[in-house]
Amino acid sequence: MDHMQVPTSPLELRPLSPALSANSGSEFDEEEDAKKPKWYIQWLPLCILIVILLSPLPSTLYVLYTYHLLYLKSPLQFTLHLTTVSLLLFAAFSSLTVCVTRDPGPVIVDEESEQRGEGEGGGTADMGVREALMSPDFESRGGMERWCRKCWARKPERAHHCSHCGRCVLKMDHHCPWIGYKCIGHRTYPAFIHFLSSITLLALYVAFVSITALYHAFEHPFIVDETTVLNELFLACEGSACSLVVGSFLVYHFYLISTNQTTLEHLSPYLLLRSLPPLPPTAQGYRGHKLSEPPLCVLRLTFVSPFLPFPSTLPPPFPPPLPPPPLSPN
Repeated sequence: MDHMQVPTSPLELRPLSPALSANSGSEFDEEEDAKKPKWYIQWLPLCILIVILLSPLPSTLYVLYTYHLLYLKSPLQFTLHLTTVSLLLFAAFSSLTVCVTRDPGPVIVDEESEQRGEGEGGGTADMGVREALMSPDFESRGGMERWCRKCWARKPERAHHCSHCGRCVLKMDHHCPWIGYKCIGHRTYPAFIHFLSSITLLALYVAFVSITALYHAFEHPFIVDETTVLNELFLACEGSACSLVVGSFLVYHFYLISTNQTTLEHLSPYLLLRSLPPLPPTAQGYRGHKLSEPPLCVLRLTFVSPFLPFPSTLPPPFPPPLPPPPLSPN
């Protein structure tokens, strides 16, 4: 009896991924790819950011016109302040445009490395964070390349797989929902720093001009109208708050640049502590303590109660260690 020929399936079976190197996975790469939200949810934070950037512009124009043209009668100062605000705003929007429209860092896969990866099968794809930490160095593994188990492609050094974008990003810093649900990577990080610097300088400049005009309004209360004072107060508060928030973020990124780190690389050691096993039991009975928890402290906590005339002392959270036995006289 002749056997019937079964048609071959159009699907091709892929081999296992190559052997993983020491840096093939991380706390962020282990996460499953998240489902992308709707398009209007992706662009909603960007629209809110644009509204926030343009919200102080009408009040700024009103304060510059009333304070420098009507009260001080100085067209030169009005032109200088207006030009400075316009240039800083243009720099911020140009940097934001680069962050939104430019690819953060494509990982180019050549055919040679892909064929070499397909030929090196037999590796396991179930390596977790703990195994990655305990694995040998890159040189001791024979110089094997890092491999992404999600994109099924070679992953260069300092590249990470973004679970939100569903792709690997070269020198990925972080995923930012405020720029159209995209990542900050190797090609967009300079524009991102330029954007933070422009926003911080713009907020500081607007706050300085508004506080100066507000001080003039307090010195001449019968000359300045109430609408101008309210706009100056609004600009002073918004500029101070924005410069404090964005400026702190900018200082943090300056620290990362000075230490040659990305946000993911700086936060990875703290997140990896959750994957470490708990400490073994000790003589004091501290069982199951993890390294990610606060350190064991036997110091007494002292606080001042508003109902007691003297400070109260809490008992220690753990029993203090026993004193050493006295030395026996010889």
